[in-house]
Amino acid sequence: MTLAEYLAQPGRTATELAQATGSAVSTITRAARGEIIPSRDLMIKLFEATDGAVTPNDIFGIVSKAPKVEMCSLCERRTDDPCVNSCTAADCPNAVKVAA
Repeated sequence: MTLAEYLAQPGRTATELAQATGSAVSTITRAARGEIIPSRDLMIKLFEATDGAVTPNDIFGIVSKAPKVEMCSLCERRTDDPCVNSCTAADCPNAVKVAA
């Protein structure tokens, strides 16, 4: 998700993100508009402050052509692993899966 998309979500503000990253509000808004490219340090802080929703790849517009791999939310193994695919909620907590 781009920084602009993140800030467009209800309850998300440039002010809050600036406070969370120790940046100026103008830096956040200019980065969201694509007027500046955040420093490496700020990219890391944006990634952390958005809980991974905005990545450096999102800032640079890098889109992966690789298919998304489903990962188990608990053991972090690929869901195409036969051991994870065979799990069910009744017998294994690994049945809860999320996209990576």
